Formats: sequence, structure tokens, C-alpha cells
Amino acid sequence: MIYKSNKFNTNDLRKCKWQYTIRHTTTDDFDIFEIVFLKSNPEFPLMVVNYNDHNVECIPLSSQENITHDYPPEALLHYKHAGLLTYKEKYNISLN
Repeated sequence: MIYKSNKFNTNDLRKCKWQYTIRHTTTDDFDIFEIVFLKSNPEFPLMVVNYNDHNVECIPLSSQENITHDYPPEALLHYKHAGLLTYKEKYNISLN
């Protein structure tokens, strides 16, 4: 909710019931030319082309242009981990 004070309160957020279990915290978890996806859109594959200490540089596989985008490691996930989910922060489920 937006309040008159225009301040954001994290308690106003509602978490999704289903969350991906794996959360990458470092860019060392990724390899060049590896196929990953944004946690917010698993149907949009990306290829890792570079990384530094803070971000992973990716290119969309569906794009004809070579436009790269930087993402924090927390926003990306490997397809091999896509089936590992947590329900309501309590139950770990494997769809693999």
C-alpha cells in the first residue's frame, strides 16, 4: 500500500506461496556460456557472457541483437535448480 508519507514498508509486501529454494549470493556460481533464467520469468532463457564481483552479464537467447544486461546473482537461476521449490517458507519440494 502507498501511504501519505510515501515511505516503503517491507511488511506491506506479500510473499508468494511458492519460492525458488536456491538463491545465488555470488557470481562465482555462474560460468560463461551457461544458460540461466530470471527468477521472475523462467520462460525467458539467458546466456551468461561475462561476470564481475557484483553482476552477471547476460544476453537473451531469443534476441537477434547482441544487447547485454547486468543482473545481480540473486535474480538468476540455473535451469537445473528450477524444480527445487519451497512452499510457504516451510515445505521443500523437488519437482525433478
